Amino acid sequence: MRKRTSDWLNSDLIFCECGCKEKIHSIRSDGQPAKFKKGHNGANWKGGRSIDGDGYVTLWMPQHHRAQSNGRVYEHIDVWEKAHKACLLSCGIVHHKDHNKTNNNPNNLEAMMRSAHITIHKPHTYRNLSI
Repeated sequence: MRKRTSDWLNSDLIFCECGCKEKIHSIRSDGQPAKFKKGHNGANWKGGRSIDGDGYVTLWMPQHHRAQSNGRVYEHIDVWEKAHKACLLSCGIVHHKDHNKTNNNPNNLEAMMRSAHITIHKPHTYRNLSI
C-alpha cells in the first residue's frame, strides 16, 4: 500500500546508515522505510570522497565554512586547515607544491593569496606587472 506524500513530510528524521551523518526522512517519498540517503548505499558511495571535473578531490561536508553550494569542500583545503589548526580565508588558496591535484599530503600543501598563486601557474603572463 502506497502512503501519501504527507506521510513522508511528517516522518521522523533519522541518520543515514552509510555513516555520512546526514539526516533523512524515515519514510521515502514512495512510502517505503528509508535507511540511506539516495545514492549512499550503493557501491559508488565512498563516504563522500570523490574527484571533481577538474581533477581535485572533494569531500561531502555541507557544514564546512568553505563548502560550495553542492555541499562539497576541496580535500586539500580541509587537510591544510586541520594540519595548521586554522581556517583558510576566502581570499586564500591552498597550492599543491608538486602540482599533483590528488596529493593532499600536508607537506605538499602551501597556503597563499590568490594573486601569488596565479604567478606560480602563469608566470609569463604576470612577470611584467608592476604593483
